[in-house]
Amino acid sequence: FVIFPEPSSDLPILGADLVTLPGGDLIALDLQPVRKATDDYLERYYRSRLKGLHERYQGLLPAGGGEIPEAAAAFFSPYHLFARLPHDAPDLAEQRETCRQAFMDYLDAYLDLVTGKRLGEGGEGVRQAHLAYSRYRFEKDPARGMLKRLFGEEYTERL
Repeated sequence: FVIFPEPSSDLPILGADLVTLPGGDLIALDLQPVRKATDDYLERYYRSRLKGLHERYQGLLPAGGGEIPEAAAAFFSPYHLFARLPHDAPDLAEQRETCRQAFMDYLDAYLDLVTGKRLGEGGEGVRQAHLAYSRYRFEKDPARGMLKRLFGEEYTERL
């Protein structure tokens, strides 16, 4: 799930991956920056609400998500959530509910930003950041192989 804002502002991109894999579930949630994360940028879009959500859910979700893949790391903020939920976890249903709530809270925080009054100006640099993110997702998304196995190459490429 991805929301690209109008490039006339420097509002982050909302990215959410909630994927069930053979070995467990994967969650990646973030408001992905479209500029260098300066103090002003972090203050405007992250520290007021996202920082608290990040701290809350980091404590509720299991550790062990591993590192964000190097090719993707440039697209993540310091307040991303990344976790793996093993299918054999005794509290898997509870963990999945926590992930659902985290998604809803991150989405609500994002929508609050969209309606906020302190949006920074965007422009060509933001448009290029949107294109770079799209290019990464198209060319290197780790889910491509899984999608091809599930739905076939033609459908995956069209998607």
